[in-house]
Amino acid sequence: MSKKTIGIVGTGVAGLSSLNQALDNGFQATAFERSSVIGGLWARGQETAIWDGMHCNISYYLMIHSDMPWIKDSYLIPSVENVLQYQTSFAEKYGLQKHIRFNTNVMNIEKDPATQKWRVETENLQTNEKKVNEFDFVMIASGLHTNPRIPQIEGSE
Repeated sequence: MSKKTIGIVGTGVAGLSSLNQALDNGFQATAFERSSVIGGLWARGQETAIWDGMHCNISYYLMIHSDMPWIKDSYLIPSVENVLQYQTSFAEKYGLQKHIRFNTNVMNIEKDPATQKWRVETENLQTNEKKVNEFDFVMIASGLHTNPRIPQIEGSE
């Protein structure tokens, strides 16, 4: 029996945690990240509203992964640098980078009625190569500052 597949959109806090849990539970998982680095809205220089010296408005308890302690000697309300350092360390600890397609924009997601698989259309932002990927499941972890197109799925209301 082949492994179930899951596509994850975004590699911020929720995306990385989801990717790790999917792999840990036996899924064949792939995450798509529009930028060249992990971190989602915490990655400076990636068209986010983050600046040097900025601190979060929540404690690290809301961003901590259950299987990895927070950075020692960090403030309860961490700096952006601490958040990004923690997320990068988490990805490195579990080897998540090899499951992430960086510089990849998700163009469209739809369910194929014939196969019942999710078709995820992507474009590599460096090569302009377009690709269609099929997954059993899709998780959207694209963050706070995106403009989602929410599909009308029968029964979702």
